[in-house]
Amino acid sequence: MSEKAFPVKIGLEVHGYLDTCEKLFCMCRTDSLDSETNSNICPICTGTPGSKPMAVNEEAVRKMLQIATVFKSKINMDKLVWQRKHYDWADNPKGYQTTLSGAHAKVNAVGGKFKGINITELHLEEDPAQWNPNTGRINYNRSGLPLIEIVTEPEFSDSEQVVEWLKSLLLSLSYIKAVRKNAGIKVDVNVSTYGERVEMKNLNSLEKIRKAIDYEIVRQVENHGRGIEQKRDTLAYDESKGITIKMRSKEGASDYRFIPCPDLAELKIDSKMLNEVRASMPEMPEVKLERLLRKYNVGESDAKILTRNLELVDFFEGLVESKTVSGNVVLVHGSNEKDREKLEKGFPEQNKRNWIPWVKKELEKKGVVVNNPLMPENWNPDYKKWKMEIEKINIDENSVLVGTSAGGAFLVHWLQGSKVKIKKLILLAPAYRNKLNEKWQENNLYDFEVSEKLKDKASEIILIEYSNDSDSIKESCKIYSKILGLKPLVLKNRGHFCQKSVDEIMKLPELVDEILGKSEDINIKSMIPWVTVELLRVLNYNKKSLEDEDVDIRPEHLAELIRAVEEGKITVLKGKQIMNDFVPKSFSLADHKEEIGNISEEAVKNLCRQVIDENVKVVEDYKNGKKASLNFLIGQVMRLSERRADFRVITEVMKRLIK
Repeated sequence: MSEKAFPVKIGLEVHGYLDTCEKLFCMCRTDSLDSETNSNICPICTGTPGSKPMAVNEEAVRKMLQIATVFKSKINMDKLVWQRKHYDWADNPKGYQTTLSGAHAKVNAVGGKFKGINITELHLEEDPAQWNPNTGRINYNRSGLPLIEIVTEPEFSDSEQVVEWLKSLLLSLSYIKAVRKNAGIKVDVNVSTYGERVEMKNLNSLEKIRKAIDYEIVRQVENHGRGIEQKRDTLAYDESKGITIKMRSKEGASDYRFIPCPDLAELKIDSKMLNEVRASMPEMPEVKLERLLRKYNVGESDAKILTRNLELVDFFEGLVESKTVSGNVVLVHGSNEKDREKLEKGFPEQNKRNWIPWVKKELEKKGVVVNNPLMPENWNPDYKKWKMEIEKINIDENSVLVGTSAGGAFLVHWLQGSKVKIKKLILLAPAYRNKLNEKWQENNLYDFEVSEKLKDKASEIILIEYSNDSDSIKESCKIYSKILGLKPLVLKNRGHFCQKSVDEIMKLPELVDEILGKSEDINIKSMIPWVTVELLRVLNYNKKSLEDEDVDIRPEHLAELIRAVEEGKITVLKGKQIMNDFVPKSFSLADHKEEIGNISEEAVKNLCRQVIDENVKVVEDYKNGKKASLNFLIGQVMRLSERRADFRVITEVMKRLIK
């Protein structure tokens, strides 16, 4: 049968349990799906006569807004009137379901698109109880749980397209943590070929959805061929028989007798809440995937494994970026003209550049140690005082120094007179005395001449300039650029203070990128198995995930372990053994040097001699041509050394001694 020989339209109604702590209209806990029957209930969620619902759960509203943001749907902000959807069923104790849908309702959001499929609407509603038709018993733990219903246009053409779309949807919803991952989804599938559409209810697995759609398409087409008219029905899918069974004729909106709920106030969405939700949204899987492919040159199969889980891909990016900075980062502040009148003696908190807290936080999230003790005590910072402060910090060949404005001038002055050598110097709109700022001539901070010899003090020097900076700072940048032979990185539409107001926190991602360095310099290919194989192995063995509250595995610790393996300080086997102890909390190898470092070749020789003496027959077997015997001997040395002996060294020493 040709797939184009008949029309197929498939639409979905996807129901997901929102990941909230409490139910939609009461304070009963939602962690009850696997709890003892009827353990998390109250008069409200059991529909006890006389009980009244509480105000809607704000957390559920926020989750709804997150999902609508993913779809880029139009969000209805007000006049959202809760409706009572009436129907008689054993799982519905009140005789109605409270919902923001129905013939006269204004739903939470309309329109939008996801993976090429148009979204009709999405809305909040409460879940009914759980009825067991075999026993007749009802579990009210589920009654009142907050549900999101996502309705699509009938734009799917086959079961494969539906399943792949749902996989993408579940992945995106897992990124925003909107839907409970252990609760699954329930999908009502509408299928039409010839005649009216039918609705298959409560399909709760992707495989069941696939089989139900495939069966129903064939059934409808065959019935059409026999002249049987398809009516609008509600069906159930019997998985054991692989067929659909009619439950009832499909209801219309009038059958549900929708009326406004008199016990609940009209829902209004606050614009502040919506802005907060939008600002907190993480990157979606497709954005992460694109960056892994382009920026990090990760293979497509590995990239797809990484992006299956937000925590895993964030961990990988943290791992990559933590490897680029092995030392500390020192941020040296400049003066802030807008705060000049507010300055107090000492190092006032309000004078810090308002992008510095954001940069510091971003770097620390990636495991970078950040020092920023230097704050100007007045408009003309004192060089001697700053020199005393910076020399309290441990600065070495792995350090990255960042100076902005007067802070940049100070670092150049200090480095040129110091014996210290550093990894990287970043000058961000640095000041320097010139004809446009004669008032600086008297300040000892500027009592120096920039010299080409500065390049001997840092492995790399980067100059960053603002396009909208003052003429005096632009002139300073020209001097640094000319003498040091630097081509400045120009940040467009930025001024010297990077802000619209003193209190507004600004981001400076370009600076973070320069501090962390280029990922191309890292052997990313060798890092991937440590995440996609070893990290997942350890987590799965312990039945844990990175998002568990009691798990604290830091990317910088794994980066340190990988470096130790690559530099030959520990063996690969030892590295894997160490990772076994990273759950629940990872640690720095520097704190366990004596326990985990590779043992010396002399120690390997002693262990090899011991193994040879204890396994005379095995040694004879090897000499007689049984090559596998050598592997046994090597394994014994690895055991005795607790995997701290290098495999290649053992092999070479063992062969020499046996001869």
